[in-house]
Amino acid sequence: ATDLRFKVVVPNGSGCGGAATYRNYRAGAETLELLTRENRWLFWMHKDIRRFVGREHALPFDQHFMRALVAPRVVLSNDGYEDVWANNFGTQVAYQGAQPVFDLLGVPRHNMAKFREGGHTFNAEDAGVMLDVADWYWNHGSFPESMNNLPEPDYELKFFPFVEARP
Repeated sequence: ATDLRFKVVVPNGSGCGGAATYRNYRAGAETLELLTRENRWLFWMHKDIRRFVGREHALPFDQHFMRALVAPRVVLSNDGYEDVWANNFGTQVAYQGAQPVFDLLGVPRHNMAKFREGGHTFNAEDAGVMLDVADWYWNHGSFPESMNNLPEPDYELKFFPFVEARP
């Protein structure tokens, strides 16, 4: 996220440990517990991450921090609506959680999420979206209007629920 040689970052169906948050997931999504089993993908992570299994709320960060570190450069998540395992809801939450940083830096369109019909794959539609974003960014083409079609468009992210008015 902090390697400035990359001007456009495109995680595709990356899920837990990638573009999706650890804290926010729906039934059927890969979780931190599943990701960090000894026979799975623990080698991707620092060994101490297992201390947060079942206590994801206690993590000092979540993946929206990683996404925000890309700013002001471009980040585009490509995901399938039916790719439940990759936690498209958590990817949406990370996208929403990072947006204030992109807004603050004056590049609100540099944070993108593209969801398409289908599952866990990289297909011609995904490649086309990547090329459209590259054309927009480097060649000042038109902005790909099909962006940010979230799987749960009515979900409203609340950053600080403890400051909301209480009855």
